[in-house]
This record gives sequence, structure tokens and C-alpha cells, in this order.
Amino acid sequence: MVGNDIVDINFVDAPAYCHLRYLEQVCTPEEAQAVRDSADPSRSLAVVWASKEATYKLFSRQLPRRCFVPRQFVTRTENGTPLDFASEARVTYEGIEARVAISRTGQWVHAIATLIEGQVVRWAIQNIERGFPSHAGARRESDAVRFLARQLLMMCGLEDAELEFVGKMPTVRRKERGRGEIGISLSHHGAFASAVIAWPSVESSQPQQMNHRILEVSSWEAVCSTCMV
Repeated sequence: MVGNDIVDINFVDAPAYCHLRYLEQVCTPEEAQAVRDSADPSRSLAVVWASKEATYKLFSRQLPRRCFVPRQFVTRTENGTPLDFASEARVTYEGIEARVAISRTGQWVHAIATLIEGQVVRWAIQNIERGFPSHAGARRESDAVRFLARQLLMMCGLEDAELEFVGKMPTVRRKERGRGEIGISLSHHGAFASAVIAWPSVESSQPQQMNHRILEVSSWEAVCSTCMV
């Protein structure tokens, strides 16, 4: 199981997101204070939001009828690391804790939430404008994230895997093995789309590893990582 969310920093800088009322709607009092105290409040708010949203997507596969109430998801960073510098967080919901890996550039913040140890996780991010300049609005965003997911499956050597949707929930079907072996999560916000896939590792007893590499593939930009969690 896996959940992910991407936040376009340009949107978080908009006045509506900076308003105190919005901060108090999204954050617990402790989180809101941490955002205010940080050197970069916009980026810190993006970290909190992406972590909560990724965890909600992770849990929603088990709790499909639950509404997303951000304040019910409590975020804390490891060892008190400031939000705008955190690379890892823990998010708790109804006593269940998810581990969240956080990546960032000057343009976006990305969060991946996991529960199960011994998974291999691959992720990719695409600039929607670059990949789909001729489309507009929601259709372009939907096309971009689906395209990215299919490309990620191919990049990982999963040529027999197909992206499908059960209701609005993305799933992966393998032609000979059915659904369930590979978890998938999709997200888009502003100018960016992200896709994450995860599957059980045959080497789950090994210690955690995190590797990153940047790939240039035709017209889209992807960041791919592997992590054992």
C-alpha cells in the first residue's frame, strides 16, 4: 500500500493559502505554530498538507468512505526537524502511524506515505505544461498523471502491468497475476503530476535504503527513487 501527494509551491504562495483561517483549518495548533515559526512558511505548509494528503490516500484504501479532515491527521517531524527542512515525517490518524518520505525542489513538495515494511517504492514527477501543452484544464491534468503512471510502470520493467480504475481508485492489474501485487497512487496539483508504485521486496530484511536519480525521457522530466520501508 502507498499514498502520495504533490504540492505546487506557486499555489501555496497565493493569498488564500496564507490566510490565518486557512492555516487553522488545515493544521493542528502545534502544526500551525511550527509553520509560523519556520523560515519558509509557504514551504512548511506545503510539507504539512502533502504529508496529510498522502497519508489519507494511503488509508483511504482501507477506509474508502471516510472524508478527508486534515486536522485529524497529526504530523510530526523526526527529531524536531523544522518543517521546511524535513525529509521524513510521521503522520498519525486514529492511533495508526504512517511513515512519510518528503522530497522538494524550488517548485514543488512531494510526499510518499507507507505502512508496510519491506516494500520497494518507485516514484516519478512530470511537468504537465511540458508534457501536455495542447490540452487544457482537468483533462490535461488527468491525461498527464495517467500517462506518467504508465511510463513509470514501463521504466520499472513491468510491461505486463496495466493501469485500471475501480471507481476513482487507481489500481494495477498484471496480466497473469490480477490486482493487488502492486500498489499505486496518483496526484496532480498546479503544474505538476506525480505517480508512485510499490510492491513487496524479496529482500525485506535488509536495512532501509534511499537512492535518487534524475531521468530525462522524451518531453517529460521524472525523478525516480527506490526505498525500502
